[in-house]
Amino acid sequence: MLMERQPLRRNVSLIWLFRIVMALQFWMPISVIYLQSRGLTLTQIGLLESVGGLTIMLAEVPTGAVADLFGRRVSLTLGMLIMTLGLGLYAIADSFWLVAFSYIPWMIGYTLTSGADSALLYDSMKAIGEEQRYATIEGRNNTWEQGASAVAVASGGWLAIKFGLSIPIWLTLAVTALGAVLCLGLVEAPVQRTGKRSSGVAGQVRVAVSILFKQRILFLLMLFSALTAGMAFILKQSFFQVYAKAIDLPITLFGVLSFTMVLAGMAGSAFSGRLRTSGRRLGLLVPACLMGVAFLGLGIARNLTGISLLLIIPFLSSLLRPALLAAINQGVESEVRATVLSVNSLLWSVVLAVVSPVAGWLADRSLQSAFGTMGLTMLLVAPFIWWLVQPKRSLASVAQVANPPQ
Repeated sequence: MLMERQPLRRNVSLIWLFRIVMALQFWMPISVIYLQSRGLTLTQIGLLESVGGLTIMLAEVPTGAVADLFGRRVSLTLGMLIMTLGLGLYAIADSFWLVAFSYIPWMIGYTLTSGADSALLYDSMKAIGEEQRYATIEGRNNTWEQGASAVAVASGGWLAIKFGLSIPIWLTLAVTALGAVLCLGLVEAPVQRTGKRSSGVAGQVRVAVSILFKQRILFLLMLFSALTAGMAFILKQSFFQVYAKAIDLPITLFGVLSFTMVLAGMAGSAFSGRLRTSGRRLGLLVPACLMGVAFLGLGIARNLTGISLLLIIPFLSSLLRPALLAAINQGVESEVRATVLSVNSLLWSVVLAVVSPVAGWLADRSLQSAFGTMGLTMLLVAPFIWWLVQPKRSLASVAQVANPPQ
């Protein structure tokens, strides 16, 4: 039994290292100026985001099915190798069309890893009887992941200045290739057979969709997760700089503020295990509503006091994510876990695709309107989803509603 359990325990450590590797995206802080140096216009760079987003949306669920049918270890290793190929094409591309083509394998590789890592982690912990610690481990992984991301962002710009714009790209490629080697050390976790798994990718996708139709609560939990994570991501990627500029924060402090937001997210992840095991009613709805209040506050507090609100939102989002992933995992059978989890990632992409342009359009006219709309969306949509989640409208624990009686 010890020999059987030890490789599965090793999975937990290797997935922690895998998440760190995935977060080491040294290219991110210089992506725009790198592409401009290759002759691309800002319009073309914007189109690249559309190519990447569309590829992810089309590939997310089918690649989740690949992980369930052929193994999560296979999916993770293959995904890292394909990402390495995409990064290689990106590094040598000298035209818009070649860069756009490089996004396709790059994003397909990413979708092969998305969901498969969480599925393997949960099933490994379940096999050794430690699934109740899943939220705590996810929180720990997220903490290190955000820390590694901050290091990559901080060092990527320095490396570009010191050694050239292409160096962060090649370094990311090397780390990604190392991640593929790391995945070879994983073992497949035992999967409970319930007869629901299909023999093909299309059939597996149909099975996952059927499960979500039958278990509406599971789908709503995913939507709740996508909403809270998506709103925080939009703030971090786009609007914190706009807000900092609006309150006349010196540009030299933008990097400090960005790093502090990362630290706030790390703190939220570190406390997420306690949230999951607290057993308090409304334990997951309250943070979502507080996020909505914080967005409203950003629309009102146009001074340095609003900085605290910029830190509260990533803290609350990171606090929620591991707990919601634990709840979703508890409601999914092992043999379709990766496919169903990929729907969670797809919903997150949809939230970004819908909210980002609307919020951007509003911000061009009034930053207060943008933050106000995002805050009201959180305060209205999150409680409504949560109300629908509750069986008989009672405020039961997430673990119970995620796995209703059959």
